[in-house]
Amino acid sequence: MCSVPKCPTFADCQQPRLKLRRAEKHLNDVKTTIDTFINNKPYTFVVEANPEPPNYVIIARMKQPAPDDELSVTIGDFAHNARSALDLLVY
Repeated sequence: MCSVPKCPTFADCQQPRLKLRRAEKHLNDVKTTIDTFINNKPYTFVVEANPEPPNYVIIARMKQPAPDDELSVTIGDFAHNARSALDLLVY
């Protein structure tokens, strides 16, 4: 005999909502970090002569380093919290 799972109540969804809220905060932090990096114009483009066709080369040079390892940790935290919210809904 199959048992029908009970419909989740508001209390059952509290933990997943908290996890999703935390994931959203991490995602906003990632967006802010990337937007700040891009808005600072961290690169320049240089056109240099090239003896072979197409007779020029466009080179992008970074003026500042890319965001540090903290960004990858924040992305990992976002993924973990989003996945945990799904797990909490299912189990």
